[in-house]
Amino acid sequence: MMTILPGIFLALIGAVVVAALYAIGQYNGHVTLTGLKANQNMMQLTGELTSTENKVAFARQAYNDSVMSHNTVRETFPTGVIAGLFQFAPAELFQIDNPEEKQAPKVSFT
Repeated sequence: MMTILPGIFLALIGAVVVAALYAIGQYNGHVTLTGLKANQNMMQLTGELTSTENKVAFARQAYNDSVMSHNTVRETFPTGVIAGLFQFAPAELFQIDNPEEKQAPKVSFT
């Protein structure tokens, strides 16, 4: 009888340990899934910010290309004569002189 009692005792301890580990695993799984979803949302937001910065840079470059094309056409013959008659002024390139304005705004998620 003494040998059966320790066996039952060990089986109960094992069952409690397994139940506790299962409960911890479920809790950590919930926390991990919530953290994973938040991490995915942050990665998506970061990607969208990067995409927006790239679109703005592309738009600036497209504008400056159009200005260069306008100024070149305005200065060549015969369109230069027509531009002079209608007083088409040369267009200015988009430039940022202040170095602080060149930097992207800081985004903080804390």
